[in-house]
Amino acid sequence: MDEAGSKGYQIDLVSDAPAPSRRLGRYHHGSLPAALVDAARDIIDQAGPKGLTMRAVAQRVGVTHAAPYRHFADKAALLAAAGREELALLTELLREKRRAGLHGMGRSYLHHGQQHAALYRCAFGHQPQQAADRQPSTVSVIVKELASALREHLKTPIDAGELERSALYLWAGWHGATLLAISGTLPFTGTAVVEAEQLIELHCTSISERLRRGSYAREDVPARH
Repeated sequence: MDEAGSKGYQIDLVSDAPAPSRRLGRYHHGSLPAALVDAARDIIDQAGPKGLTMRAVAQRVGVTHAAPYRHFADKAALLAAAGREELALLTELLREKRRAGLHGMGRSYLHHGQQHAALYRCAFGHQPQQAADRQPSTVSVIVKELASALREHLKTPIDAGELERSALYLWAGWHGATLLAISGTLPFTGTAVVEAEQLIELHCTSISERLRRGSYAREDVPARH
């Protein structure tokens, strides 16, 4: 069953009439955009961005073929929305895995990206159609989460600017390892995921040790705003 069906959405006959061939009870008034994004994510996860069409999304949710256009201008807009949702889920995943430490967070991040490769790419604008919709701060929420995790992990005062840069480097390493695992070009001595896990662990250790050495762990450096 697709996600839209599993959530028990209810049809609103005025705002978005259901397609005649679909059963009622698919979405609730006001939540159709979310239902459309859920359906788009399902399709992208299963068939990649090329398998996504506005008609396919409408059929999956159970609305007329014109209904999605009332909320999304075209396929590119729907891809962008699916990417934003994936980014939010990645951030929540990191938050939930905080107790596992940096290495555990990194491994969970890698496994999620590897298992949902098409959605992962959408989250970071790997689809040309999304270029106009991308924002410079796309990864800022992830970087902030990692900066908080680094501070908690190290338990020592660190310059806010260096902490933010280190979190960005940490994410960049995880992102690169994940893309290498997805592409299948990574393995040298083992499987792509094993190699990527080793890269992530090495990156976590390297950045943690760099911060622990004390060159940036200074109480007298004011936080950057």
